[in-house]
Amino acid sequence: MYGEGDPYYITSGLRNAAGSNGTLYRVGAMAAKFQPVYAGNTAWAFICADRALARKSSLGGQFYYIPDDTPIQSTFNFIKPFLEIRGFKLSTFSLPYGLVYYGLLGLEWIAKLLSPIYRITLPAESYSIRYINMDLYFSREKATRELGFQPIFFPKDAIARCLSYYRDVKL
Repeated sequence: MYGEGDPYYITSGLRNAAGSNGTLYRVGAMAAKFQPVYAGNTAWAFICADRALARKSSLGGQFYYIPDDTPIQSTFNFIKPFLEIRGFKLSTFSLPYGLVYYGLLGLEWIAKLLSPIYRITLPAESYSIRYINMDLYFSREKATRELGFQPIFFPKDAIARCLSYYRDVKL
């Protein structure tokens, strides 16, 4: 999820770029497709769910995927405008997924062993490397049918709303 107030998704990528001389290093083959969702549309989905539950309590306990119309794409392609607004860039090459993922797993293990006597902060977590290299996209058909959810922010507008936040967010 991206948007104003995001402390994790895009902001983590910006922090990594800031800590690497303004370059966010791509990891993996760039084949994984991901479907980000704008926070404003997620908030709207909660309102739709609240209204639907008031009408039909049997909807309680159900799960709903809430994607919006943000294009399905690689995380690295999606983050590019947010990097550029800060004067950062994507690397022109990709680091091998296995090398980065298993390297981080090893470092996490070492950090855990040393944690009682010394705290180590890693530049990334293995789970985030795995996450950005897996296909992850959903259908909102059930949310539309049962909750009446339709996105109220279009991708172009959502990105425009976020640019100033990501430009100024403290890293």
